[in-house]
Amino acid sequence: MKKFITIFVLLNLTIFTSLIAEDKKCKTFDVGCKVGKFVSDTKEFQKKGLDESKGQLKNTADKALEVNEKMKKKIQEKIQKK
Repeated sequence: MKKFITIFVLLNLTIFTSLIAEDKKCKTFDVGCKVGKFVSDTKEFQKKGLDESKGQLKNTADKALEVNEKMKKKIQEKIQKK
């Protein structure tokens, strides 16, 4: 019974430790850690910005196509009136 409790406690500690370890904190003079964290944060920021830019470009292209269709209709109406 003691072995079972010991194993159970150890498994719970390892599982919770791995879940908590998501945010990496660097010590004061650990340059390698700080550089690695800066690089990973920068990559995440750039991915977020890239996704937003793609969406913005898609929306702009859709709006440009709509305006193009409206202009074609107006031109055709003016040609038909003459």
